Amino acid sequence: MVLGAGLVGSVIARDLSCDFDVLLVDRDEGALGRARERCPSLTVQRADVREPAAWLEQAKRADVVAGALSSELGYAALEALVEAGCAVVDIAFFDRDARALDARARATGARVVFDMGLAPGMSNILAVDAAGRLDEV
Repeated sequence: MVLGAGLVGSVIARDLSCDFDVLLVDRDEGALGRARERCPSLTVQRADVREPAAWLEQAKRADVVAGALSSELGYAALEALVEAGCAVVDIAFFDRDARALDARARATGARVVFDMGLAPGMSNILAVDAAGRLDEV
């Protein structure tokens, strides 16, 4: 499942759909339509992520949820996903510290990787990995 059919979310959904069944969720019918035109195998659902009741049951059934929402929408969605015990990878940079959700994620069994955008995100992980391979930093 991918939350957000914008520039990045639609590409994540398209790439994943090569090997997996993907549900793309967004409130923008136009964005969902454009994503389906580029990738007819996508399943799309129009839903407002600010209303978890509209999409959370599908998220619970998904192997993993990729969050590709704005910071404001993404954090609220992440809170709902953690509460539901979902596996989540999120690309947004949050203006709040997502580590605050750690205790709840452990309690619900949620698995969360956050701040996984290109930079910051993946660049930070690669930098830490590279630093760990050096004798001195």
